[in-house]
Amino acid sequence: MVASEPGRPQRLPRPTLRSASVLAAIGATVIPVSLFLSWFEILGGDKEGNYTGWYSFDRTDRVLAVLALLALGSAFLSPSRRVAAVRGLLGLAAVAVIARELALPPVVDPTTVLGPGAYLGLAGGLGVLVSSLSALESVRARARWLWRLVRRVLGRGIRGIPAAARWLRGEPEPVEGEAASSLQVGRGVLRGVPELSRRALGLFRIAYGLGLIAVFTLHEDLPSRATPVGAQAGSSWFADFDWVRWLASDSTALATVEVVSLVALGCFVLGLVSRLSYLVAVGGVVAAALVRVAVAGNAHDYGLPTVTACLLLIVPWSSAGLSVDALIRRRRGNSPPDGPSRRYGLAVWIPSFTLGVAFLAAAYAKLSIQGLEWITGGAVKYHFVDDARQAPVDWGLYLASIDEVAVLMSLSAVVIEAVFFLVVLSPRPAVRFGFGLVGASLLGGFYLFQGVFWLPWWVLLLSLLPWEGIYRAGLGIAGRATVRASATDAPSLRVPLSGGLRVGALALVIVFLAQQVVVSGARIEQEPLLTNFPMYSGTWSSEEAFNEGSSAFSHYRFESRPAHGRPVDLTARIEAIGGSDPLVDAFEAQDGEELDGDEAKELTAALRALESTYEKRYGESLGRVHTVSERTAGFDFDRAAFDERVLYRTTHVVDPSRFQATAVLYHASVPTVGFPR
Repeated sequence: MVASEPGRPQRLPRPTLRSASVLAAIGATVIPVSLFLSWFEILGGDKEGNYTGWYSFDRTDRVLAVLALLALGSAFLSPSRRVAAVRGLLGLAAVAVIARELALPPVVDPTTVLGPGAYLGLAGGLGVLVSSLSALESVRARARWLWRLVRRVLGRGIRGIPAAARWLRGEPEPVEGEAASSLQVGRGVLRGVPELSRRALGLFRIAYGLGLIAVFTLHEDLPSRATPVGAQAGSSWFADFDWVRWLASDSTALATVEVVSLVALGCFVLGLVSRLSYLVAVGGVVAAALVRVAVAGNAHDYGLPTVTACLLLIVPWSSAGLSVDALIRRRRGNSPPDGPSRRYGLAVWIPSFTLGVAFLAAAYAKLSIQGLEWITGGAVKYHFVDDARQAPVDWGLYLASIDEVAVLMSLSAVVIEAVFFLVVLSPRPAVRFGFGLVGASLLGGFYLFQGVFWLPWWVLLLSLLPWEGIYRAGLGIAGRATVRASATDAPSLRVPLSGGLRVGALALVIVFLAQQVVVSGARIEQEPLLTNFPMYSGTWSSEEAFNEGSSAFSHYRFESRPAHGRPVDLTARIEAIGGSDPLVDAFEAQDGEELDGDEAKELTAALRALESTYEKRYGESLGRVHTVSERTAGFDFDRAAFDERVLYRTTHVVDPSRFQATAVLYHASVPTVGFPR
């Protein structure tokens, strides 16, 4: 402590006071900002929507604003014990007020959940409170004493943490007499990046490039997605550009993008001008994702792989081995040494990093939206039943009928998603491969039980294979292991991750993490580049509510009924050109749903576009479409089978060429006809 005159407030050490004042200023600023965000969200009913702090509170918002203003002012006063004590009272008052509102929310509804503003406001109040405690030497001294006591009690458990960290990082144990390295989290951002040789990087480049080629050829057919602008469903920030809308409507342009992307990926696999070819390929990947969002309105399987492909631009692909570029360099005599390097290891670390962040955000979305009910209610059973008709096996239906298994699987899904991020901490091939198996089991469950096969995400899992070991195994089979291993293992050839590449990698990691925190906290869903991964985060309060409300038991089919002859089923044709949504919207509008003027115009334009697309694709006029809606009884959880009894059937007829819209209701050529059963 710094000596002071009697009767004067005692000044604390400058570094302590500076950090405490900065923390207080940040916390005091966060509190009023949080009031502009959603504090409470009602998930259903007449009051459904988000409610900000300013809207929800009567006087609490003004009290918090005053407390924050006083705390902010204290951050600029001459620091002393008295100032720290007053600031502590302000922080304690803010935390108490916020805690009371969270315990007894002013917006009363059974479906009310806390929004990001509530958590942010509480964090701001705690920041002000902690800043005052950190500035009080007596509190700091007691905290240090408590920490020493905890270390003595835990003993070897605490001392074992650095050893466990060294094992995860693949570092050897220190020799006798050598100081053991401490666990320094601040330095560990990139400590988990594994070392790869140039040829192992080349092997991964080939596999990754072939995976992207498979995405374009097997998982995606861009020209077939051409949809008139009026029929495009996407409303994302990134899909609203005019050039994206034009691209998504022009089959020739889409075919050109696909061909150029495949040619670029072929050059990338061969290692011919690798950096340039990969840059062109990434442009094609981004274009495909934007088109998917513009046409279909979502790109859950494309978003994360697209962002990952962009981040991988930082990798020195031109230095990879097993390439035409390497052959040219070798002939010119300027081939770099093939020593293991974390510079090359970035290629396999970045996909595992983005996967870890995505899974962690998905776990947070489930718990922040539904709380522990997602686990205790066995939410997976509802998703298994929802998607059972497209699943390759019916195992999910049997699992859904056993409550204990459903709860256990729900818990396992959240735990796996929450801990998968730990893969970024270890460069050890065995640890990374183990996490890869865990991720594959999760994605494999999506496919087996729900029929959801996200090939682009499977391509990212390739990064968790032990590529250095695979390459050396290949050399062993070829009888060249001794020569290559001696060159690869030479310590003098090891290239560190340093310089501009290290700074760039750190910047990308920080930016990606920061945007995900903001996006997940504010629940932003703007695909393909911004998402809080809310897929499958919903659940139902009971099996009865699921059967009554799930859209899985509402089926639509589309028919043409000529004056003479049998009805013709048009469902497959209309679904193939993405025309189901406008017809279903027209059906629901005729069934009593009110639409405003803009919605009416958009739906009329979509129906006109559907008629035009149908005529171009099939060479005949669409004519009048009979849209038939059926609602079945649901799923019998006791028998693990669907109850196919039709509760009611309704038919509407739509003639797209004569369809007229009003600001209130659509009118079709035939009124509603119901067929109860």
